Amino acid sequence: MNSRWIGIVTIMVFTLCACSAPRKAAVFPPDNPENELVPAIIDMHGGGGNDQGALKHTCPRRDINDPECLNHLGNEFGFITAFPNGEPHALIANSNTWNATRSTADQDLQGYVCVSGPGCDKNVDHVALVENLI
Repeated sequence: MNSRWIGIVTIMVFTLCACSAPRKAAVFPPDNPENELVPAIIDMHGGGGNDQGALKHTCPRRDINDPECLNHLGNEFGFITAFPNGEPHALIANSNTWNATRSTADQDLQGYVCVSGPGCDKNVDHVALVENLI
């Protein structure tokens, strides 16, 4: 885990392991005692997105220094915010996808077919990734 100051909160970058390569999640803990249990919000970016883009989408005018960004509100009101990355695309930088159905593009799961690229192609268990994050 690495941490660095960004604005008024500390950002922690965790390396998570699922069924594929490790990946990072930006995690913003509130300024609470370490032994206190606090709620958490996990913001999963859209297909082709990444953790930093997801963070910016929670901010008015996409300004990460705005005190109304989700991570700043978490610090103020005492909840953790986390922004994990999905499965990275081999050819497109900062483009990540999720295996939203636990199926491959060739496998129909109760009427749903995963078509979001690397997350589906590798049949990554993103539920396990989120469980690791928690």
